[in-house]
Amino acid sequence: PLEFHRVSFRHEGGPALLDGFSHAFGRGRVVAVVGQSGIGKSSFSRLLNRLSDPGEGQVRLGREDTRAYPVRELRRAVRVISQESFLLAGTVRENLQLAAAHELSDAEIERALAAVNAWDFVRALPLGLDTPIGEAGLQLSGGQAKRIHLARAFLDRESSVVLFDEPTTGLDTHSAEAVVRSIRALRAEKSVVFWITHRMQEVSSADDVLFFS
Repeated sequence: PLEFHRVSFRHEGGPALLDGFSHAFGRGRVVAVVGQSGIGKSSFSRLLNRLSDPGEGQVRLGREDTRAYPVRELRRAVRVISQESFLLAGTVRENLQLAAAHELSDAEIERALAAVNAWDFVRALPLGLDTPIGEAGLQLSGGQAKRIHLARAFLDRESSVVLFDEPTTGLDTHSAEAVVRSIRALRAEKSVVFWITHRMQEVSSADDVLFFS
């Protein structure tokens, strides 16, 4: 479903972050992307949905060069879930509804929140799912906002490839473990699931490891 074919990439004036890299990622695999900061992990994620293009070679989705896809279509198929918790000044429900093309049921939302260990705190809010969370989620703690942000990934039915960028950063151990378990479960629904991590203890939960050095 996803292949890098002789891909080379560097920032202008910088060293090669990828140099003739080729690999076909197997269907239904969870791939941990690890390595030191500044070594190419974020550049790898940018190549997936064409925030950057390779200097040489091709990134192929379904055997087609990703440059052949309309950008909007590609970014529906390949979702990158950033570290930043992008939340709007609405309710919990409204922020989660942004992730789906159909009207979400309470049961769907509950499952997504449970996947990131967020359902218990959401249902305890004054109005539950219909509680306003303030501009950029200021009514929530940092960890709570992060979990609402991550829950969107479990409501997205359009994408075939998903990449999580440091999804457990800032989470307590229990919530981080729940997120890792849920990422593994996503492989039943997605072609490939990537997650960038600096926590080496999480790597054992992946099927494959892409190590940048």
